[in-house]
Amino acid sequence: MFSSIFHENIDFDSNEKDIESIVLNFVSNSLKQNWIKSNSSLTIKKLTDGLSNILFAVYSCENNGIIVKIYGQNSDLIVDRQAEIRYMIYLAQFHISPSIILTFNN
Repeated sequence: MFSSIFHENIDFDSNEKDIESIVLNFVSNSLKQNWIKSNSSLTIKKLTDGLSNILFAVYSCENNGIIVKIYGQNSDLIVDRQAEIRYMIYLAQFHISPSIILTFNN
């Protein structure tokens, strides 16, 4: 995909009943060791339901946080996700958009 961004070969289903706990486990296992200095616990909060996406804020008691964006099923038929990621990378260089830490199959 993009050489400077780590990619996890896992799938998220936005219709999954316990998607919140799946996201929390994913962040704990994939990102926590590089993201949080101490062994603090993580909190997850569902931000909103978009037209097709689900957004979660995951943060620690250290006030460090990330956003996890899960695309809706078949939303790639409407939106070019590769172009979206390229634009986000470009905007992040100017601190207009958050940096992308990791992508996954969704």
